[in-house]
Amino acid sequence: MSAALAKRKDILYVGGSVLSLGSLGFYLFCRSKTDQVLADWRDTIFLLSIRRQLKQLESNKHWTVVDLFNQSLAKYPNEEAMRYIDTDTGYTFKQLDLESNKIANWALSSGIQQGDVVGLMMENRPEFLITWLGLAKIGAVIALINTNLTGPPLLHCFKISGAQKFIIGNEQYQQALFGKRELPDKQWFSYGEAVPGLIYIDELLTNAAPIDPAHRNTRGPDSPLLYIYTSGTTGFPKAGVIKNMRFYMAGLVFGRSYEVTQKDRIYCSLPLYHSAGGMIGVGVSWYSGAALVFRRKFSAKKFWTDIHDNRCTVMQYIGELCRYLLLQPPSPHDKSGLRVAIGNGLRVDIWEQFQTRFNIKQIGEFYAATEGNTSILNTKNKLGAVGWIPPLIIDFYPLLLIKLEDDNETPVRTAKGFCVPCKPGEKGELLGLIDNSDPSRKFDGYTDSASTEKKTSSKCTSKRR
Repeated sequence: MSAALAKRKDILYVGGSVLSLGSLGFYLFCRSKTDQVLADWRDTIFLLSIRRQLKQLESNKHWTVVDLFNQSLAKYPNEEAMRYIDTDTGYTFKQLDLESNKIANWALSSGIQQGDVVGLMMENRPEFLITWLGLAKIGAVIALINTNLTGPPLLHCFKISGAQKFIIGNEQYQQALFGKRELPDKQWFSYGEAVPGLIYIDELLTNAAPIDPAHRNTRGPDSPLLYIYTSGTTGFPKAGVIKNMRFYMAGLVFGRSYEVTQKDRIYCSLPLYHSAGGMIGVGVSWYSGAALVFRRKFSAKKFWTDIHDNRCTVMQYIGELCRYLLLQPPSPHDKSGLRVAIGNGLRVDIWEQFQTRFNIKQIGEFYAATEGNTSILNTKNKLGAVGWIPPLIIDFYPLLLIKLEDDNETPVRTAKGFCVPCKPGEKGELLGLIDNSDPSRKFDGYTDSASTEKKTSSKCTSKRR
């Protein structure tokens, strides 16, 4: 291909072929099965640009999420990176950098090496993000433990993490003592308050330097960053592997899809140990430079006051949170200044009422799984829709909704054992084609190889609808 041709801005490279914008437009017009040809065009361009950006990042063998954070640090050092409502404490990107450096230097001095797993069990507070960012700076992997777990499920999560050290917030001291009793060969650190029998990490950090750690993290975009656990609805939780690329992709896709910028402020009352708050919320913040505003736990009574007082323009929701908010009596702050609400699980029967009462300009409903390799987003502000994939995009982003049995877990299968595509109005499950050559289609699986194999070994129909 000539250099002159390569420089032309009206050329798109699709699947190894070269299409001019005019040719692609004609193809779109013929291929699209909807009356949204222009929207299909924009969505296709958007998807291809996302894929190109991920490919470029993948070629940087030593890029990690720390570099994502450093981009916002360089652009907005004195702008607020996060605000903790419970104590009305804010941290600029520079302050977050310095505090996380202390963690990184302490971790190096305590023998934590690149690739080591450290368990983190802590409720929402600044130390949560400070700790895992500091550990990421030296290339450690952080297992985010659900703070609500107790007994055998908790012990299971401790064990499958593979961690030798666990950092526990003072609110979880009973779980920490349980872990120390059951796994006495591990090191257990308390954070926030001294707990008898545990190492008090706050004292250790007083002598830790806030300078960049004297260590170069040589991990890369395809290296594990976090372990985020499934809910365990059909058994004990599984630890989903979140690689640096996957974390970045969450910030990139949601940040660009809903046009989040540094001028926005994101309100998160969801737990940071899970993917909605801890990956999408944090990822969008670090990608865009927008401040992440959060509190320790969700409060329906204080929700809209928080948003008003902290000038938030973006909120996150999940499940029945929106219904809980509608059940609250009217307040002076109901008419929020929110630009967009991002989440999943908003029921159709309250959707319009929720959006109207709280004056939310756009609902960004999406459908995805923490460990899944595909997702769909409602970027059209269409009432009741959990996402939208134009027919043309299926060619570049293969996915399929399959029918489920009444147990909501087992796929309906044909006599030959293949899955059956859903018809409109039927309940189903979203499947995405696994393609390890495409960073947007990889499936990183679980820490347990048997669980990964089970997830990927089932047959499915090749017919698309």
